[in-house]
Amino acid sequence: MNVFPSRPRAACVVLASSLLLAVLGSACSKQTPPPQVMTAEQLETALDHAFSSAKTDLRQLETDIVSALKTPDYSRAYLQLQKLSSQTGLNNQQNQVVASGLLSVNQLLQTAQTQGDTNASQVLHNYRATK
Repeated sequence: MNVFPSRPRAACVVLASSLLLAVLGSACSKQTPPPQVMTAEQLETALDHAFSSAKTDLRQLETDIVSALKTPDYSRAYLQLQKLSSQTGLNNQQNQVVASGLLSVNQLLQTAQTQGDTNASQVLHNYRATK
């Protein structure tokens, strides 16, 4: 009785197993990309798209954020984004847009702070104090 299969057959089995593991591994590793910095206009569009069919309370928060971005009232937008990020029931796309929004508005707040915006300074100070 031959315990070890012939070399060509063993090579095929190893190759097939490796390919199967590679395909299964790549299908299971759908990692969420890191949040990207967006302009205020890009963020408005992304929020509108991500929350177009959301529940009324989530949609209202999104509308408030977009309104604050257009004003521009980045302090209010940031606080509303933080509130939105703590809501339950967000899907992956919504979570990704909110994370990108927080990153983007934080950067906008830093720019506003350098231009003398005291509200931006206060929001950033509070954020750092509670980090």
